[in-house]
Amino acid sequence: EALSYNKNNAPAYFGLAEVFNDLGDEDAAATNYEKALSTDKELTEIYSPLGVLYYQKGEIAKADDLLTLAAKGENADARTVFYFGLVRFVQNKNAEAAAAFKRALAIDPTMPEPYYYLGETLVRDQKFADAVSSYKKAVELKPQYFDAWLALGAAQYTSGDYAGAATSYKEATRLNNTSIEAYENLG
Repeated sequence: EALSYNKNNAPAYFGLAEVFNDLGDEDAAATNYEKALSTDKELTEIYSPLGVLYYQKGEIAKADDLLTLAAKGENADARTVFYFGLVRFVQNKNAEAAAAFKRALAIDPTMPEPYYYLGETLVRDQKFADAVSSYKKAVELKPQYFDAWLALGAAQYTSGDYAGAATSYKEATRLNNTSIEAYENLG
């Protein structure tokens, strides 16, 4: 209704975008975030949710622009910094990705996903023992985290901890008994 009175009402577009985002309509949310930004360039709080939406849609360049701006500030939240790290991870900028995941964890150490992706980044750098620690923290925080159990098993196996790998793969098969990869790795 607010937009029917004023087509340049940036806060109304922002609010509408938030509603669409909550409803899972990413395209409508992105469109309204963009309208809000085009109407008022000072609405910097839009950078994070719009950047996350672009990341989820696979539009990495757009996500990079917005999340770089959103993650800069000292007041950036853990989710924003985590998604900034995901952008760097997709771009194979491992040092920057690892730094972002560590920063997200410093803000909120209860998030399992940054631990998992920190482990993935460490595996890329062939730091398997450090990756094992990150994966263990991810599964400690989220015991049903199938991908983390599978990755933990792989990192343990590569590190020579075959008993630990077997335990991790068994847990992975318990969580997803249709995963051929988990059974194959366990074998």
